[in-house]
Amino acid sequence: APVKPFITRKMLARVACFVAIFTVVLTAVVLMLTKTPVSYVCIDVNPSFTVSINRFDKVICVNGNNKEAQEILAENTISKSDINKTAEDIISLVKEKEYLTEKDNSILLSVISDDREKRDTLCDNLSNSILSQKDSEKYNLISQALRTDESLERKAKKYDTSVGKVNFVNQIASKTKYSFDNLISLKINDLANIVSENGINLGGIKANGKPSENSLIGKDKAKTIVFSDLKMS
Repeated sequence: APVKPFITRKMLARVACFVAIFTVVLTAVVLMLTKTPVSYVCIDVNPSFTVSINRFDKVICVNGNNKEAQEILAENTISKSDINKTAEDIISLVKEKEYLTEKDNSILLSVISDDREKRDTLCDNLSNSILSQKDSEKYNLISQALRTDESLERKAKKYDTSVGKVNFVNQIASKTKYSFDNLISLKINDLANIVSENGINLGGIKANGKPSENSLIGKDKAKTIVFSDLKMS
């Protein structure tokens, strides 16, 4: 009688089926891990950018929150290989387009994540990376590490800006008589001057440097804007 093969066609078919299912599941898991954002980095000067990052600190996408940022992204290619390089490219382009100058030298860096250790570490690392760039001694780098907050996200979408800037303005508005609606339209450098002039202590927000007092808007103009819609005390 003929000897039956040890491995039958039916067994091979089952193995092949198992391998196919395993491959599909593995691919789905890898895509989920690499394409699902777990952290966000916001960079604001006047152009406002939000960078989505996966759990491996790799960049998924870069979004422009306002018209200025969207125009920069439409005309230029930004590296997505590494968050430090992405931040460097964004700041270089903002300088090239003359949004970041000696007259407007303030940058707001915000890192958003539900993982406290991750957001603090990433914020410190990015701050150090930005401050190591050429001419960084001329910058006023303001940085903050935040938890995700749906109310901030809704406000950011409403005003075409970043979650980070909304939080920054919220804190200024809560400690002055200036209204949120008029503060949110100001550039980061003008907001930084308001903080400096009023001696405001913003919890959890760090500053490296000083805001330029030569902003094109001018300190008096900034005061006129914010005082035009003061909150009633």
